[in-house]
Amino acid sequence: MEKGLVHIYTGDGKGKSTAACGIALRALGQGFNVLFIQFLKSGESGEITKLKTLNGIEVLYCENTKKFIWDMDEAEKKIAKMECENLLKFAVNQAENYDIIILDEIMAGIHNNMLELEEIIKFIKNRPIGLELILTGRKPPVEILNLADYISEVKMIRHPFEKGIQARRGIEF
Repeated sequence: MEKGLVHIYTGDGKGKSTAACGIALRALGQGFNVLFIQFLKSGESGEITKLKTLNGIEVLYCENTKKFIWDMDEAEKKIAKMECENLLKFAVNQAENYDIIILDEIMAGIHNNMLELEEIIKFIKNRPIGLELILTGRKPPVEILNLADYISEVKMIRHPFEKGIQARRGIEF
């Protein structure tokens, strides 16, 4: 069995989750089993809506997380933390059933104290030998960067948000 590699898509630009979705589609086209988990997102974006309809992929997300972390009160943060922890536990416990696991926005989970860095490092180091693991999000800890085989940075040069243009359905979500 070929050793699975660790990918990181990071940076302040648009396209990290989109890149992960592209890998999921490519893998599905080759008959792979994929687990796609979104941390701190509600599962309402267009790509998640479509991925959920495809065979060979399981899509999980934070069903009760409807706000950005900075807009949450303490009770909402507690719920979000529990959801993130449960999603990570699912990935760890079910890893042998998948060829690829995508942990979208896992870096936000770490950065916002919703997930324990040590748990993620343990998962990366102890994952099944053939499992390809893809992690996305801004500000990855150096400890995770050191475990990666691929690191791709998406750099923002310009973004419509800077002009006050809000996220648009079908383009940004």
